[in-house]
Amino acid sequence: MEENNQKPIGELFGNISYHSPEQLNLLIDNLDEEQAVIMIKFACEKALYSGIFTLSETEILLKSLRKFHSNQ
Repeated sequence: MEENNQKPIGELFGNISYHSPEQLNLLIDNLDEEQAVIMIKFACEKALYSGIFTLSETEILLKSLRKFHSNQ
């Protein structure tokens, strides 16, 4: 496919690149439960590494992510 050779026009949460607005809209419109969980995980990780939480908030979020991941 040609889109694979194109430079991405955007990136979500530092992990998911997209090459067109249509591709982004398809992702949004067709998001399933598994993909939603992955998006939430990526968003939390980006927030953690950006330092937007306090130390206590970070500790709780990390433990929550570990618990959530172990239940999957």
